[in-house]
Amino acid sequence: MNLLYLSGFGVSLSVDRARLLVRDGIHDPDVEAERLEIQPRKARFDSVIIDGHSGNISLDAIKWLMRHGIPLFVLDYDGTLLSSTLPREPVNGPLKIAQIDAYRDRAKRFHIAKKLVEAKAQRTLDVMKWLAARYGELSSQVQADLTNE
Repeated sequence: MNLLYLSGFGVSLSVDRARLLVRDGIHDPDVEAERLEIQPRKARFDSVIIDGHSGNISLDAIKWLMRHGIPLFVLDYDGTLLSSTLPREPVNGPLKIAQIDAYRDRAKRFHIAKKLVEAKAQRTLDVMKWLAARYGELSSQVQADLTNE
C-alpha cells in the first residue's frame, strides 16, 4: 500500500494539461509546501488521504483520481473519516487483499495505527509551531513541549 498523505493549511489538488498538480499543506511558515506534478498513468500511489485544515480540490482533480482508480479520503481534525470518493470500478484487488491481511495481523495493524498516530502528532506540533510563529501566545506548557521535541 503506497498512499499520498497530505496535511496542513492550503492543501491543493488540481489538474493542468492532464497532469495532477498536488500541493501539500503548510506546516512551518518558513518552509515552502511540497509540490508534485503527476503525469497520467504514472502515479506512484494507490490512494490519497487528506488530513488538511484548509485547501481545495477541483472537480478535474477528483475525475483524474477516479479515472486512474485512486480513491480519495478526507479526514476531520480528529482523524475521523469525513468523506471518501471511490473509483467506479472495484479498488485494486491486490490492495484489498493486503488491507485484509494487515487487518488480520495484529502486529501489522498496530504498526499502521502507530504510524498514523505519530504522523498526526507530528502534524499537530507543526501546526502549533506555525501558530506560535504567527500569534506568539501559547501556554508555557505548550512552549516547553515544542522546545523539547
